[in-house]
Amino acid sequence: MKLTAILLPLISTATATTTCYSGAPTSEGTNCLSKLSIKNFWSLQYCNYRWNVNYGDWDKWISNNASHVERGRVAKTGVFGGMEECLDAFKEVVEPCYDTAQGAYLTTANVSLEVNWCQW
Repeated sequence: MKLTAILLPLISTATATTTCYSGAPTSEGTNCLSKLSIKNFWSLQYCNYRWNVNYGDWDKWISNNASHVERGRVAKTGVFGGMEECLDAFKEVVEPCYDTAQGAYLTTANVSLEVNWCQW
């Protein structure tokens, strides 16, 4: 019993919980960012400037290409251990949820990351 009480806090700090939003899948969303653009551009741009900043407001992503408008947003509280950890968090949010939801959030002991890849 005492061992369990000691180990539970240690285990919870090392794990991340990802939750996909309920509702319509990305295919039914409006002006959704592509999975590739999130991976190759938006997550890199965000993590480069925000991985070590405790910034709780929304950053909006807008691509107003004449043929295809894309809109998304991201918010984070807490600080990642490095840029790579930030990029990994994006993968943990986008990979399991992109096809089934229009956004998701990830929570660890130190960071809460919320990503919406369709217009809200």
